[in-house]
Amino acid sequence: MNLLMQACPGLRLVSTSVARPVDLAPQGQRGVELDNDALHERVLGPDWRAQLQAKAERAAQRGAAPAPEPTVRTRQWVLGADAIDLAVLAGQRALAAAGLRALELSAVICATSTPPVISASMTARIGKALGCDEGLSNPVCFDVRAGGVGALLAWFTAQGLISQGAGPVLIIGVEAASPFLLPGDIGSALLYGDGAGACILASDGSQAESFLGGMSGQSTLQGVSTTIPGQLPPTEAIMDYRFHKPDQVHLADLSRLWGRFPRELAERFAPVCARVKHFLPYAVSPRQMGIAHEALGQPDARIFHELDTQGCLGAASSLAALHGFMSSGRGQPGEVIVLASAAGNGLWAGFFWRLPD
Repeated sequence: MNLLMQACPGLRLVSTSVARPVDLAPQGQRGVELDNDALHERVLGPDWRAQLQAKAERAAQRGAAPAPEPTVRTRQWVLGADAIDLAVLAGQRALAAAGLRALELSAVICATSTPPVISASMTARIGKALGCDEGLSNPVCFDVRAGGVGALLAWFTAQGLISQGAGPVLIIGVEAASPFLLPGDIGSALLYGDGAGACILASDGSQAESFLGGMSGQSTLQGVSTTIPGQLPPTEAIMDYRFHKPDQVHLADLSRLWGRFPRELAERFAPVCARVKHFLPYAVSPRQMGIAHEALGQPDARIFHELDTQGCLGAASSLAALHGFMSSGRGQPGEVIVLASAAGNGLWAGFFWRLPD
């Protein structure tokens, strides 16, 4: 049975925010923005053009098609910083935009796949840095680990807390994937960026429409997913603790999932889906977003993403895209948007949200 989330009136999106590596203090010293030329040189070395030419020649000899141009044009990577640093900045910005102090929150929830430590609560450290440090009166702070779906599941969790009387909840999605990439893996390096997105949800005490319904579920996928395969406790096989690419069997199965779950979401909430004007999918590739858009069955819904300028941000993608969309001015009062994500672990989630009048 899937997790079905019914409409929840009176829920308010108080604020949104993002944090990029170059924003970290001292500004410009703990992050770098890389276009594709700079990234190739960073990953492959100064002779990268010759390496790519040789690779292209070998592919041509095998009769293989030329490699497509990368979708991502620029991305940012951390320098001597980690996911906690990015999450704290995103949280600070969300609090400032909402006019709130950290101690006015009931909870802080953070989703990530790239924590800097294994066992300690990452969100507890984030909460302390935000000012949650007054004895027993602090907000509850906890982590969510669900790949690229993590922020949406954190959103569902926040709604559950608020429906039971909790005050404002800060949700953060963050990734600092660049230090976890395999040396020389230019394909992954071209795709992934580092960054954080955040938002604050709260009850406004009204019966106004906002959250119009959503779903989440799990699908068993075949093949080998994108993962860090190293066992715990750690061994000396250091390369097992870097991200390894998925195989083609898994990618094909994941593509089929992107073609299935938006259709399930649309069928379960058909009247609401018919009102959708904007689609914010977890952005990994144009093809994947196109498959999801077609499955949603709303051809006039406009896709919003920032994949080309930010790269894939993992658990941060959904909230970073939401902030970008809200800041862009593209949404009109009363319009319905849908956020959707599926991850290599087979998790999927999506929900409908009505913009305030």
